[in-house]
Amino acid sequence: AIPPLSLAGGGAPATIDLRNHFTAPAITGQVVQFDTVLGRFNVELRADAAPRHAANFLAYVQSGAYSGSFFHRSAALEAGGSSIVQGGGFRLSGSSISSIPKLAPVALEYNLPNSRGTLAAARTSDVNSATSEWYFNARDNTTILGPANGGGYSVFGRVLGNGLTVVDRIAALPISAQLSPFTELPVRNFSGGSLTTGNLIVVNTVASASIFPAGSGASVI
Repeated sequence: AIPPLSLAGGGAPATIDLRNHFTAPAITGQVVQFDTVLGRFNVELRADAAPRHAANFLAYVQSGAYSGSFFHRSAALEAGGSSIVQGGGFRLSGSSISSIPKLAPVALEYNLPNSRGTLAAARTSDVNSATSEWYFNARDNTTILGPANGGGYSVFGRVLGNGLTVVDRIAALPISAQLSPFTELPVRNFSGGSLTTGNLIVVNTVASASIFPAGSGASVI
């Protein structure tokens, strides 16, 4: 409970740090905020289940690697619409596209299912090849991306609150194969002709966030 305060008329204001009185028991991991052209959303990292992948992702975040990147893939792994939306591999520099420099690969940490709303590491057929790329599960991919599929794919985060509305918005977009080498590129405001950077789903920033508002920086609530 917040203790009672005595205020004198015309006196100095009282400051209460709400962090001392409120908690978010359901959120125990580091939170990051994605700021995209389609809206912001927050993700809790699951270092308890995938510590190497969470640390790897944070290293890219802290270096600013994902600023100006974009979602380059929206794929239907099974019939019924987009299953995953993927990013973290490429970024914009003016009108040019370049690959995000890669850190050392991370070994597989399959401990959580690829359920709807989770964040997981993209990789090649080598189970220990995950680097900068990640994807959000827009549908329940527990079976198709589970252990029977080459050992599974490492989940290291989950979308918080109503953030899935942004992920769903991206997953619902049409895809284009016009911009090589991308064959499943989600695009917006596009009705034909040549693609421009304005048609891409840009990630303005990905930054560490706090549970409670602060004087500056991103916060969850």
